[in-house]
Amino acid sequence: MTDAMSSLGQRLNAFRLNDGQLCDIELVACDSDVGVKCHKLVLMASSDYFYNMLSSGMQESRAASISLSDCRLDVLSILVEFFYTSEPPSDISCDNVLELFSWAIRCESSALCRHCCCFVNNTLGCDNVFSVYEFAVAHDLKDLRSQCLQFMQNNFEEMVKSNPEDWLAVPRETVEEIISSDYLRVCSEDTILLQLLQWTERHPEHRDILAHTRTNYLSKQILDDYKDLLEEVGAPAVQQIPRRYSTQHLHVILQSNWDLSKLFIICSCDDSQQLFRTAELPFDSVERDEDFRIAYCSTLSDGTLWSICNNQHLYRYSFNTRKMVHHKTIRRDTLIVHMAPIQDVLYSIVRLQSGGSVKLEMFLSSLFRWRTFLSLDSDAHRIVPTNTDCMYILGREGSLARVNPTKKITRPECLCANPEADWLDCEAVFLPSGQLLVHGRETEEFTTFEFDPRTLKWTLLCTHKAYMVNSYQLFMSDMEAHLAEETEKCIRVLRWTLVDAGYRWEKVCNIEHDYGRLLGPVDRYHCDRWKFSSDAPALLRQ
Repeated sequence: MTDAMSSLGQRLNAFRLNDGQLCDIELVACDSDVGVKCHKLVLMASSDYFYNMLSSGMQESRAASISLSDCRLDVLSILVEFFYTSEPPSDISCDNVLELFSWAIRCESSALCRHCCCFVNNTLGCDNVFSVYEFAVAHDLKDLRSQCLQFMQNNFEEMVKSNPEDWLAVPRETVEEIISSDYLRVCSEDTILLQLLQWTERHPEHRDILAHTRTNYLSKQILDDYKDLLEEVGAPAVQQIPRRYSTQHLHVILQSNWDLSKLFIICSCDDSQQLFRTAELPFDSVERDEDFRIAYCSTLSDGTLWSICNNQHLYRYSFNTRKMVHHKTIRRDTLIVHMAPIQDVLYSIVRLQSGGSVKLEMFLSSLFRWRTFLSLDSDAHRIVPTNTDCMYILGREGSLARVNPTKKITRPECLCANPEADWLDCEAVFLPSGQLLVHGRETEEFTTFEFDPRTLKWTLLCTHKAYMVNSYQLFMSDMEAHLAEETEKCIRVLRWTLVDAGYRWEKVCNIEHDYGRLLGPVDRYHCDRWKFSSDAPALLRQ
């Protein structure tokens, strides 16, 4: 709209608000006897819907008042205000946005549609995704419908848990589209079957939808309990069922120029070569002191990402609300060596600046403070979580200790140290088979060892050159060990693969980037998905 047209609209709106000066029609909402006075000329110029109504010789064209039986007063007021001013509506809320969106579509106001769509995108959550999806389907809004489906696939477990009644009311077509997707992200296929069973209790005529369960990924107990039912509805044979995408992907944090407002979370990459990215993390104040540089990150099952700085500043980011909360310094006399979650409790290895002693600390979220759990050896370098409540403490020089946080102990249980280790730094993961995979950097090469806790035996499995690798991360994805190596030009992702009679690191992909440091990994399920391509760096800079 030109400045002259905008000024004219503002003047006419002032006339309208001044006791309906020069207005020649009144619109009456369905929930109020109070009418909204308008100028026919403005309504007809702003909307083909009102133009056809007021110029066709119909009864409304001659009436001084028109009742709108499906429009509430707050929606009508926003709609009319926008016709006059074309300014972004300030009174849009989650309660009225879909009704306003519907009227924007009816009036063919593309500008108002964009404002409504932007508001819906920014407020999409587990509490409203079903209603937004139904709206998108009813109005054939393909992009919005696709976004809702992606959100439901990424947040399935939380969505059905927080809105059980809404889930049970979802029509079959929608349920089928959600659960048949390879991109449905759940921790266990059991979750899908159990939720489908609840849904079919409400809709018994659609029991055949249970056939979408991928039986080869059900737990043995669940499969035994429902095997006959699944066979009855025609669930496909095990070998015919593709694996869904796991909730666990490579997650790294890249930090550019020490700017906390420029943190990106990137997860990559599975066999289909896909890259994921969240929006820029919102953060009001930017600290550029090196003490404020993010050191480690961990994500808990409630969907919150915890980041800790070198000076123990904590940042909590929720993927659901997309908000980051900054918590002030807890202690300034410590250096963070590592942080990791064990059974949804944060643990950290810290080195005291006074005296140099090393401690294992546990974060008490209720009191928001760290509590010293026990003392560690001076070379303690990494916390290695397992699939139980036990953890391992890996030393930089190859020492290994086991800690059970549920037991009252004063010292960790020391295990057999690696006699061949001469590492500058190292990483480790716990394998599903029960062994530890340890990857360490020496002066000119990386060495990968396996440690068996039952036999207390270290085995050297492979070596490869460390040339040009600035930093690296070892992580588990989809029950397999992966390695991310950062060079000056790209992040190289490798998978631990059995080849012939032995194991080796096999390249999965390269991700080009322009950032200065690789951090992580973290686990996350709320992510935007887009195809990995050669123009990834340009997309990352957006």
